[in-house]
Amino acid sequence: MSRSVSDVPEIEIEDDLSRVTSVPGNVAADSFQYERPLDTEHENIRRTQSVGDMSEYGLDTPFDLSDSERLRIHSRYRAPRSVEEKHQQMNALFGIRPFKPSVTNKPMEEHSSTFKQLYQEPIDFSMDTPEVEKRKCNISNYVWVIIGGWWLFLIYGTVGLILTLTYFGRKHGALCLSLAIYYFYPFGKFIVRERSSGEIAPLIAHGNLSVNGKRKSNSDGCGLGFILWAIFAWTILFLANFIAFVICWMLVFFVPMSKAMRVGILDILLSSSPLKIRVTNGYPSTKEEVVLCVFQAANRFYYKYSAFGVNIVLLNLFPFVVLALVFAYLPYLIPALKLPDTLMFVICLASVIPLAYYIGLALSSLSAQTSFALGAVFNATFGSLIELILYASAILNGSLNNLVQSSVTGTLLGMMLLLPGLAMLAGGIKYKEVRFNPASAGVSGVLLLLSVVGAFTPTVYYSIFGNFILDCSGCDIFPNNGTYTCGQCSWTEGDLDNDPIYNDYAKPLMYVCAGILPISYVVGLLFTLKTHAYIVDDPEYIDMDAAAAHGPSGPKWSKLKCVIVLVTCTIMFALISEEMVDTLTPTLDSLGISETFAGLTIIALIPNTAEFVNAIQFALHNNFSMSLEIANSASVQVSLIQMPALVFFSALVAPHDAAASFTLIFPTLDLFAVVFSVIIMNYVSIDGRAN
Repeated sequence: MSRSVSDVPEIEIEDDLSRVTSVPGNVAADSFQYERPLDTEHENIRRTQSVGDMSEYGLDTPFDLSDSERLRIHSRYRAPRSVEEKHQQMNALFGIRPFKPSVTNKPMEEHSSTFKQLYQEPIDFSMDTPEVEKRKCNISNYVWVIIGGWWLFLIYGTVGLILTLTYFGRKHGALCLSLAIYYFYPFGKFIVRERSSGEIAPLIAHGNLSVNGKRKSNSDGCGLGFILWAIFAWTILFLANFIAFVICWMLVFFVPMSKAMRVGILDILLSSSPLKIRVTNGYPSTKEEVVLCVFQAANRFYYKYSAFGVNIVLLNLFPFVVLALVFAYLPYLIPALKLPDTLMFVICLASVIPLAYYIGLALSSLSAQTSFALGAVFNATFGSLIELILYASAILNGSLNNLVQSSVTGTLLGMMLLLPGLAMLAGGIKYKEVRFNPASAGVSGVLLLLSVVGAFTPTVYYSIFGNFILDCSGCDIFPNNGTYTCGQCSWTEGDLDNDPIYNDYAKPLMYVCAGILPISYVVGLLFTLKTHAYIVDDPEYIDMDAAAAHGPSGPKWSKLKCVIVLVTCTIMFALISEEMVDTLTPTLDSLGISETFAGLTIIALIPNTAEFVNAIQFALHNNFSMSLEIANSASVQVSLIQMPALVFFSALVAPHDAAASFTLIFPTLDLFAVVFSVIIMNYVSIDGRAN
């Protein structure tokens, strides 16, 4: 039974000062305010109810948590409404490397007009006349004449002249000549097709299909002219269009012309009635349908273009993977195809970048489609896969121990110093000040410090008690008193295999530390994902606007596709890494580069290119918190996962050969460099902002 506000009688409210205020019964409930202090018990109950019962998430509900802390837990543990929202939430969690690109397809209507233009097919001419004239005079149009227009003109023109001279192919020759003039400078011109009599269709054609989706049956027949076109002309023109397509696609900004070449192949060369196609300079009539029209050769925003769910720049690097596989194993059958070691090493190195990106994208998409716990497990398993495969191949080589140790040190220094520095620089160019979550950075920083201490404890122990030899050069002996005067001396590490300090004490300590480090990673996951999520999980630093813009869109890659990509890329890189390691030493010798320098720079940074790109993208979008989380997560995974895995792998393949295995006995300079890097990184993240 309900009662209206007017039915409520006058009430009297007594406050703490014993004053009585009369309130008319016909006054709305929200038209007056009355405040009085609530006792602590009632306030705690109200605060608990305001954010919901935390017990539904399997958490305790202590009354000493603030509203903001409870809201963080509530927003963190409630079921995400979409895959993209789950992706954005997981970016802010410890143990999961943030990945900037979205894992779902944002609805096209939510994008800007500039972005929509990137995906327009080369048949849209619904623009104002001033806009058309402006595009026709774009500087990129004249660049097209240089990179593709002139030689397409020659090829089409030559084929057209030959067909014309045969008499039977004169009509197809006339078509080739008109296409030659068109491809030389196609901007503002139209390629149209005549409609069949009585056909009702839109002005813009969509392939060689009619309105009802059935392929048109009218064709030019199988006369001698058509046979000459199909056998002689088609092959040459197809190759010309395909080469132009590849060139424009690889140049990225000229994707509009690659689309035009694709239409030229599918809708002109493969047309069953090519003689119904003609080139016109004016707007087509209603009796004609547009096959191709281009107004601008290039667009500077095409670096944002994606195909198959992958950015075009990273997609264009995939040919390096194919080249690496072909020239790594084909020379076993055809020795003449063997490439120089330096060139082969560069190709293998370039192939690492796309494979690492594809694995990161598949891993991020798969994590967003599973639970938080499985996402953390996937990231721990596959997050360091590229580096582990490469380092394992180097260990199996038997003579690249220094390279592996230098690469691990270089990765730590790059993640802790270079990556945050580049992100700050990129963010500082666009924003005066960048902010990040100091609580999350502080927790990750402390865990990183503990992991580095645990990983380098055997190094500290052996530096104090180990067997070191004083190596001197340029010494003069004084026989009278038996003294030496040396120009240069240095302490060098002795043979570890023959050192009882290493075998009896340092080596067991190394295995103990390697066993404890992964456990520390699991404890860190429990701390930041379960027991103390409210400390590190702040909704302020989660880009929910990006998730909302994508709406309930499905993932770009399904779970099955993600698994296939992960497995395929892993197998590919396992095959490439063997060739990469084999060509590494000859390349370094020819270039005069030491293993230590190569490990600290090239080998350490190239596999982590995707992390650097993601960190800079986050900073450019004023989300430096994610950039810092990339640095922390990558560094922690190196210390707590990569290093123990390499230690145990070495124990399996070379248990009694320290020179050919990975040990936790690092050079003293590496130790100081890493420790000071951790201190600097923690100091920078104290106040939660960077100028």
